[in-house]
This record gives sequence, C-alpha cells and structure tokens, in this order.
Amino acid sequence: MDLTARVRLGGTDPDTGGALALLWRASSDGTDAYCLNIDPDLRVIRLVAKTNGSFDDGAALARVPALVRRGTTYPVRILTEGDRILVFLNGERIIDVTDTTYTNGHIGLNIFGGRAAYQDTYAREL
Repeated sequence: MDLTARVRLGGTDPDTGGALALLWRASSDGTDAYCLNIDPDLRVIRLVAKTNGSFDDGAALARVPALVRRGTTYPVRILTEGDRILVFLNGERIIDVTDTTYTNGHIGLNIFGGRAAYQDTYAREL
C-alpha cells in the first residue's frame, strides 16, 4: 500500500493544539490498526500497532524525535509491502521497520486534542 497525505497541525492561532494519526490495515471500527501518530507537543512521531482502541507507548514499533511546527504543512508517505513499513516525512525516510501484527484492512484519518487538516490524501495498493 502507498498512502500519501499533506498534513497540517493546529489552526491559524498558534495556541490551537492538536495531534493527528493516520491509520492503515485497520479494523472497520478503527480499534485495531497500524497508527502513525504525529504530535507536536510530544516532539515525536510514533508508529504503533493499536489494539482494542489503545496502544502502549513503550511498545511502539518506532519513535522518531521530530520538531513539527503548528501551521506548517508536511507531506507524509507510508509504504507497506508484506511486513515492511516505511514512513517518509518531507521526502526523508524516518521509519523503516518490519511487523506482522496486521496484514490488511481499512484506512483512517484521526484528529484529537484540537485541530489538524489533511489534504491531497491518496491510497493505492502496490
């Protein structure tokens, strides 16, 4: 799967918070899924396998320090082929892991704790 999106966190007011997550290989209700979480307050991008609607941060598949600024648009790309997961931010590969927890499912977009926007979001099978 090749999932691409342009994402922006927060709103025009610099005090507007917000984090986002892209989900893939998700169950129909989104409780089980791979989840790429981008949270500027934590200054980290996390890749987790969400189970029963939650995840253990200590068991994250990857944690990448990142200074993501509110109000700035970032291109994100997620490539999955078999058990390999690659994540790109601004065209730079930031995550390269393998995991077999989920093999198929839906795509989802999530916003929590404020505002975030998704633009030019596309998904296709490889």
